[in-house]
Formats: sequence, C-alpha cells, structure tokens
Amino acid sequence: SDPRSPERGQYGFLQDLVRHVAYETLSKRDRKIRHLAAAAYLEQAFANEDGIAEVLASHYLAAFESAPDADDATAIKVKTRETLSRAGERAGSVGAPEEGRRYYEQAARLADHPHDEAHLLEQAGLLSLTANRPIESRHLLEQARVLYAGLGDAHSAARANAAIADVDMEAIEQLEQEKPSADLAAALALLGRAHVLAGRGESGAAPLERALTLAERLLMPEVFVEALTSKALVVMDEGRLAEARIMLEAAASRAHAEQLYASALRAENNLAVVLEALDRHAEAYELVERTTALARRRGARAWELELRTGGLIQLFLLGRWEEGAAIATDVEPRATLIGARGNLVVMVFVHCERGDLEAARALLAASTMVRDSDQPQYRTLYAIAESRVLRAERRHTDALASAERGLATHGRPHFVDTNFKLVVVEAIEAARLSSRVS
Repeated sequence: SDPRSPERGQYGFLQDLVRHVAYETLSKRDRKIRHLAAAAYLEQAFANEDGIAEVLASHYLAAFESAPDADDATAIKVKTRETLSRAGERAGSVGAPEEGRRYYEQAARLADHPHDEAHLLEQAGLLSLTANRPIESRHLLEQARVLYAGLGDAHSAARANAAIADVDMEAIEQLEQEKPSADLAAALALLGRAHVLAGRGESGAAPLERALTLAERLLMPEVFVEALTSKALVVMDEGRLAEARIMLEAAASRAHAEQLYASALRAENNLAVVLEALDRHAEAYELVERTTALARRRGARAWELELRTGGLIQLFLLGRWEEGAAIATDVEPRATLIGARGNLVVMVFVHCERGDLEAARALLAASTMVRDSDQPQYRTLYAIAESRVLRAERRHTDALASAERGLATHGRPHFVDTNFKLVVVEAIEAARLSSRVS
C-alpha cells in the first residue's frame, strides 16, 4: 500500500500454507486455465528474454498435468516439452547443470518420438557429467545410445557412445585418486565392456583384468560376473572358443548361485553365441530355450525378445524352418530395436530356400535399420542376406558385389564367426555362378 513502493497494488501470500490451500481449492480445469493465462502473459511481456524459460516451463507443465487427457493436451504437451528443453539449455548456459539435467529429463518423458527422447536424454547426460555425476550421466547416455541405435541413426549412436567413453574415463580418473573402491571396480568393468562392444577387445582387456581383481578382493559378485563375461568376449574374438566357453559357463553358474539373473541372462546369451561358433547348433538352441524361459519368469521382456529372435539362426541351420517362421511371425511386431531386427534378417535365408522371393524382398526392404547400423555385425548380416536374394534372382554379379561388401565390413577373417562363414559361402556361390554365366 506504500505509494512509494514499486510493488504498490500487488498481492502476495505471507505464508506458503495459505498459498497451498488456495491453490488446492481450485479445480483442475481452473488451474489449467490460469497456468496457461500466466504463461501467455509472460511470453508476451518478456518476449525477448530467456530468463523466464524456467517459469514458463513450470506453468506449461502444471497446465498439462492438470488435464493430460483434454482435447488440447497434445498441443500443450508439445509446448511444455519445448519450454522444458529451453529451460534446460539456459540452466546449462548459466552454470546450473543439475537443474538443466532435470529439465531435459522432464522433457524426455514428454517426447512423442524416440529420436526426440534420445536427443533430450543425451543433453541430460552431458549436463549430468558437467555436474560431476558420472554414474547418472552414463545411465542417461546409454539410454540415448540404445534409442539412436534402435532407430538406425548410426551417427548419433556413435556420438553418444563416444560421450559414454568420456564419462567412464573421467569417472575412473576421479576414482583413481582415492583408495581402491567398489565404484572404481564397477567403472572399470563398464569401461572394459564398452570397448568390447565397440569391437576394441584389446583395449578393454586391461580395465577388465583390474575390475576382476578388485571385484574378487572387495566381494562384488555382480561386477565379477559382468567383467568375466566381457573378458570371455575378448577371448572369443581371438578365436579361443574352448576357453571362452569355460569362462561363460562359470560366469553363468556364479550368477545363478548369487541370484544375479540379469547377469545370468547376459552370460548365457553369449554362451549360446560361442556354441554357435563351435557349430554346436542343437546345444546352442537348447540353451536359448532355457534362457528364454528364465527371461520370461523374470519379466525381462527385452531379453526374451532378443533371445527368441537370436535363436532363429540355429533353427535355420538345423533345418527347423517352420519353428523359425512361427517365432518370426509372432515377434515381428515387437521387434523395434536393432538387436531383434538384425536377428530377424536370418529369415531372408529361409524365404530364399523355400523359393518365396517376395517375402525375402519384403523383409530385406523392412530392414534398412540393420543396413545402416553402427554395428559391423549387423551391416555384414544385411549384406549377406542381400547377396542371397540377388543370387536367388540370378543376379550373380550383383550378389558377388554384396558379398564382397559384407567381407569388407566384417573386417579380418575369423572362421569361428557365423557371419563370416555365411558371407564366405555367399561369395563363393556368387563367384562360381557369375563365372559360369560369363
């Protein structure tokens, strides 16, 4: 009421409790109307100021949450996501990375498309690293990487993967300054695994050895099992399959004994790959069936889908095509990520062997995500499938070119790898038939 005050004529609550009670007496519809009105006024009054981004975001978010099923909810959600993203960007630019991370995460939860969600999670992960929270940062970046890879966006997935490596290294450098700890063991295991998955097993060997040493000393069974599984992949890549098999069997056994079922699923999935490389396809598929049952009991739907589609290669090589076709038909609508989509490409060979070229072509056309993957094994598999279709169409020269592309993508010769065996077969068949035609 002071005529000299710049706040003359304005009202405020002296107690938060009074404000809270007043707000709660409003219906959700009235809250929404007032939040949207406040946001509209702020946008008009401060059109050229970024400093109100956080306030705008809070009003739009409250308006959306008041009536998420209203007719205009979609438009409000889009506006909410945009303002939350702007708030995250501004918070990061003014030295408040933790607040920025929170805004980006809220925006990601409102994303309608996986690519938007991945981008927002990636930004949240980068800000979390700036806030010196490497574990949270890695989790967010890994979510973003998986989404990018599932969409076939190889460039963005590679960018997220590079950020993950930076997070791991920064976390390790910080932890190295302290005495050996459980956090250091876990970070080393994650770093080693990241190198292995990127095809750099030789770089992952050293951190994995250190992780195993610390995990055993500090009685950390989960880190021990995960690091042992990753070490087995390094050994497998060197062609030492018997040794890799022993390691993975031990890792799976220890995981079950410790009731570490997620680790057991990973170890047994990789053990099936080793058995496949040893041409023990019946044993491999029996293991896949047992592990699938475990995934189903544990409610691990993603693992269940990965395992069911992963067993298609065994069913093809065993001649059990009807079983494979039934599984593929059942899971195809849910196979949206790169692992399951890549595994489904195996059915191209079944279609070709049965003479159903239309089905083979349709499946190949629906597998561009596999063709454009940032993971060489999936690009190789696509090239093999493409070569098989072209050979079935009697386009032998083109088939040979696809097979040669698959060989180049695969890299160094490795006769313990099923993809390499398949691509060599296709290259030889295409070369033989091409020569005969010419």
